[in-house]
Amino acid sequence: MLEINFNNNDQKDNFDALNQIQFFYKEGNFVEAFSKGIMLQESMPDSPELHNIVGASELALGDPKAAANSYARAIEVEPTFLDSYNNLGSLYSSLGMKDEALAIYKVALRINNKEPRLYFNIGNLLLDNEMFELAEESFLEALRLDPDYTDAYYNLACALIGKAKKNKDQKDKNYFFEKSLSYLELARIENSDNPDYFNLLGEVQFSLGKFVASEKNFKKTISLNKKCAEAYVNLARLRSKDRDFFKAINLAKNAIEINPDLNLAKIELAQANFNLSQVEQAIKFYKEATRTEKEIDHNIFNLSLALAAAGNFDEAWDLYEYRFELGMDKELFDLFSIFPKWDGKSNCRLALWQEQGVGDVIIFSTILADVQKICSNITLFIDERLIEVFKASFPGIKFKSKTASLDIGSFDAQLPLGSLPKIFRKKFSEFKKPLKPLLKASEDHIKYVEKLLGNKVRPRCGISWFTSAAQIADDRSIDLKSLIKVFEGLDVDLINLQYPTKDKDSIVPKSLAKKVITLPEIDLKDDFNSSIALMDSCDFVVTIDNVTAHLASALGKNTFVLLPLAPPNFRWMLKDKSSPWYDDTTVLIRKKKTGVWSQALEELKVEVKKFIKLK
Repeated sequence: MLEINFNNNDQKDNFDALNQIQFFYKEGNFVEAFSKGIMLQESMPDSPELHNIVGASELALGDPKAAANSYARAIEVEPTFLDSYNNLGSLYSSLGMKDEALAIYKVALRINNKEPRLYFNIGNLLLDNEMFELAEESFLEALRLDPDYTDAYYNLACALIGKAKKNKDQKDKNYFFEKSLSYLELARIENSDNPDYFNLLGEVQFSLGKFVASEKNFKKTISLNKKCAEAYVNLARLRSKDRDFFKAINLAKNAIEINPDLNLAKIELAQANFNLSQVEQAIKFYKEATRTEKEIDHNIFNLSLALAAAGNFDEAWDLYEYRFELGMDKELFDLFSIFPKWDGKSNCRLALWQEQGVGDVIIFSTILADVQKICSNITLFIDERLIEVFKASFPGIKFKSKTASLDIGSFDAQLPLGSLPKIFRKKFSEFKKPLKPLLKASEDHIKYVEKLLGNKVRPRCGISWFTSAAQIADDRSIDLKSLIKVFEGLDVDLINLQYPTKDKDSIVPKSLAKKVITLPEIDLKDDFNSSIALMDSCDFVVTIDNVTAHLASALGKNTFVLLPLAPPNFRWMLKDKSSPWYDDTTVLIRKKKTGVWSQALEELKVEVKKFIKLK
């Protein structure tokens, strides 16, 4: 290599020396680039290019402060030198000095608002701050100025992914994911050997339900980088979706071996264990993830569910409050938050309000008697369908629709129903079996139902077999034909208690209509007065885990509840044949194997025969 004299004033030699320094830097020889650069500064004190390359070398050698000074000097000697503005802004950004970085970029834009790199860097800054809308605008401007700016396509996709994740409307989420996918495709050529690219591409495809394509890209990621822990986690998510939780656990463990601090892997491991009813393992991994990253509200909420299912109520109910951090029932939460939160001790004008489904209202209403011992003036805001039933069942409490308007001075305190266990059910000994049914059917509705049913000639069994609720792990619904087979050879009338859903307009198929008594006059979805009167007319009820299970249990009706293997929940707990929330007339029958009801149905048949014999 030609030896350059760094200590003369010859312009050509200086230019050659600068080129050589830039060559050293590009080759990764930062020590040589820095030392030669410092020598050349004496003869080229006014060269912004030289100060810039010295700054870049200083940064590469781990001295950001010196680098910042060098970039600033380059700007000082040439206020229009954009390279140093970009470099200084990027340096400030990497040091967490976001305001300083943005200020530098804004100065640079006043010098040249046609430079795509500036918009790209501003976009990155906004992206880091989760200002996705503004980041999108910056990346789009960079691409308007340079349509071939591949990195801008990639980062634009990241901004749209951020918008999708923050959006609660599924239609909007899908729109932003689809849009991000198109930009990722435009960035593919420049990222053909980038594992992070294929992992991100797979994540977007997963979010859009394109599971085959996403799996292909997660595997592509691992082929490019066998140490990409995130890709193993994503494959674990796919296996969980397929309900192959054992494979999901193994994949999540692979991720943790690569990166022991990866919270996403611990959370996936926890969830897979929970879906196998391995609750203690689930709690262990949820806690490990939570300990290192408290801001993961969803993880904390899931931990609360696992703790409650295991009976660790004291710890569980505190964390259960995180449901509101997730935005659960936000409108109602904001509405009632004009009043102070009830302390569980003071006698006052108290507003209690429903913030979950009907089944949860019934569960938590088992605590109302405890509340009445403290408060004499209670108003409960609930689903309109429940009001008349609850009025008859809870004298002394006022009831209003949960959508009713509120006056600022109308209450002294408020509490969501789901927060009552935190005060009254911190341990098993505080669960009090009801001495009498929690709910009761009105005499008028009972007479009406009996008239519709006609004379009773044999025992009546009410049945419910379907739920449209999201299936988290094991199926909760059961095939009606399989359920009916349980009663073959038994002298029992089957009464249809199954409420219609969006997914099922015609509940009982024509082929089975003669085996199940359906009363079309009764609206099983919205008329709870008639529904519970119909349940009350039955000698016993067989149901899956849905609203019917809670209504029948609260009536004190002999109720057999068919439960999935997983995930467990605090309503039915882990293994017992009874629930702490209801009396022993509610019998729990659990699946023995994921996806298979046959053994549970055999057990049900034994229980039904026993019950009929006792009757």
